[in-house]
Amino acid sequence: MPKGAQVVLGDLDIPETIKAHLHTIDGLFLITQSEQSDEKFIKNKRIIQMAKQANVARIVALIDFEGNPIEDVIKNSGMDFIKASGIYEKCTLQWLVRINPKRRNDSDSFPR
Repeated sequence: MPKGAQVVLGDLDIPETIKAHLHTIDGLFLITQSEQSDEKFIKNKRIIQMAKQANVARIVALIDFEGNPIEDVIKNSGMDFIKASGIYEKCTLQWLVRINPKRRNDSDSFPR
């Protein structure tokens, strides 16, 4: 962990458990889920709203598919936004090569 980094306990399924911690940070790393049910969308939206109210400056969001509706919520928040994508493809490739080394050449089919 970088110097000054602090681990805090919270539950993203209960956004209010992280509210107090948002006032102590300037950036948030948000992991979204492929299963973007209405319930998950509302919870992620609430986290973004609380971050905005706490003056969090930026959000880095791990978004696993194009068209994830939470991306528009983040963009419209006014906070700086960095979209982390492609990590799922890279993880999938690493997993694929580990279980079947003969498929190493499949890496050409994955985005980088």
